Amino acid sequence: MISDTAAYRERVILPSNAVFEATLEGVSLMDVAVILGPIGADPVGASPSTFAIEYKTEDIKPGHRDNVGGKITLDGQLKFITDTLHPVLTGKDKGGLKMIKVSTQAFK
Repeated sequence: MISDTAAYRERVILPSNAVFEATLEGVSLMDVAVILGPIGADPVGASPSTFAIEYKTEDIKPGHRDNVGGKITLDGQLKFITDTLHPVLTGKDKGGLKMIKVSTQAFK
């Protein structure tokens, strides 16, 4: 299991129907990300959000690269997303996903 936190830096309180999703992806193949862990979708709550992703150890391939990403949606529209790679399962994990705002529209 991978567990961590995800945060956004904007000072905004998200509505109760905003959803945070975290994904574990195998990214070793060019242009093809393979979902290795189920997508966890939870109400956002206050930043930072905590999350946990379970995965099958047999799906993790030695020498392959695996990343965790996160996003926040509101009524199906993307509001925040990670914009950098967050390697995991390497022993050098830095932890803490940082998400950036992807829209300049006000939350309704």
